Amino acid sequence: IQGNSCYSYHKDATTDAPYKVDGYINLKVSGNTVTGTKRGTQAGPDMNNGYGGTLKGTLDKASMNLLFAYTIEGSKNSEKEIYNITPEGLEKIRYPLIDVKGVLTPDMTKEAKKMPYNKVDCSLIK
Repeated sequence: IQGNSCYSYHKDATTDAPYKVDGYINLKVSGNTVTGTKRGTQAGPDMNNGYGGTLKGTLDKASMNLLFAYTIEGSKNSEKEIYNITPEGLEKIRYPLIDVKGVLTPDMTKEAKKMPYNKVDCSLIK
């Protein structure tokens, strides 16, 4: 996974999860150093917003631990994110988040959900 690669995540709104989500990741991997950008939109009954920011972290075998520093609705925030490399692209391992010294951090004592990001041509991400 060395070099530049891009990924997208899409989820339609459902009765149980009434938010439509579109997300895009552009990564550059050099050795075990990972940098990139992530942006997207969330739309639902009580919100319609975009978010965007930078990704920075490390690659360890087929897993990436990244810090996502982003802005959403004018507010800045940071979140630790975990991704596994899959044959189709990436899989975000999403745990419930807890605040640890001002950084949203996965609570690994809870059950995780897997969010598939499929590899896409970087020219499709504007």
